[in-house]
Amino acid sequence: MPESGLMRPAIILSNVVLPAPVGPKNIKYSLSLISKEMLSRALKFRKDLEIFFNLIFTIRNSPILVLC
Repeated sequence: MPESGLMRPAIILSNVVLPAPVGPKNIKYSLSLISKEMLSRALKFRKDLEIFFNLIFTIRNSPILVLC
């Protein structure tokens, strides 16, 4: 303990200055953009399912080659 009778702090506090954020602080989404994005994703998912099922159908209906 120092002579003054006070203890030294265990940690030293310091201020950190962060850079200003880039871009707008309040992001606003329009309902039309959200609905367009949802439709786009739904159509992509549908196309992916179509490709997957066509691949499975092709594999199941193709002759199996046995190499000897």
